[in-house]
Amino acid sequence: MASAYGYRIDPVPGGTRVIDHYRLSAPFGLLRFAMGQAKKVQVARGRELARRFRERSQP
Repeated sequence: MASAYGYRIDPVPGGTRVIDHYRLSAPFGLLRFAMGQAKKVQVARGRELARRFRERSQP
């Protein structure tokens, strides 16, 4: 299995947009599993980043 990861950070009105992207190459069954795990990681990362930014912006 091969994988590559990248991200892009863009300013948007009222905040910032972070776009993650993965490139995976593997047999279909393994690829489907890896995609599911990558999506879970992306969601968790987004929640954690939002939590950290909220903490930093509070007085």
